[in-house]
Amino acid sequence: MSEKKPFITEGHTKARSFFRIVGPLVVLIGIMFMGIGLFDFFQAFNSFSMGPTKFHYMFIGMPLLFIGIVLCNLGYGSVAARYVAREMAPVTSDTFNYVGHEIQDGVKDISKAITEGKREAISELKIHCKNCSAENEQNANFCSNCGKTLKNTCNDCFEENPADANFCKKCGNELL
Repeated sequence: MSEKKPFITEGHTKARSFFRIVGPLVVLIGIMFMGIGLFDFFQAFNSFSMGPTKFHYMFIGMPLLFIGIVLCNLGYGSVAARYVAREMAPVTSDTFNYVGHEIQDGVKDISKAITEGKREAISELKIHCKNCSAENEQNANFCSNCGKTLKNTCNDCFEENPADANFCKKCGNELL
């Protein structure tokens, strides 16, 4: 039986420890270089001697600061992600529960309106008599105006078709 490999290997743990030590050190070195460069730049305004001599340290400090921040993210990213997940999970759960509870009545109203609309649409369906063109209920067999049959029987297959059908629904022949 093969053993399951651990998700976080020893190499991963060593790399993370390295990033957690080196990242903050590089950030501090970057900040020191930037501080020296800025101090020299503003100090040059106070004296009438030469211009800033160490301002180029700013351009060394900025990339070091960036690299240090990236290394810190690699070293401490999992800690930050776990913190954010623990903070967001209850809020997300509460939000979904609130939204679900609040829209329940609206969903019921919409489904009720759809059901009533279907009933009204079905009740409004009428068939017209071919003889006198009077409107009749969908399920009527005979015209309420002239008494003629509302079903069209196909002469070829003897299938009963609706009164307003022009062709047989079973064989496709024209209805007379």
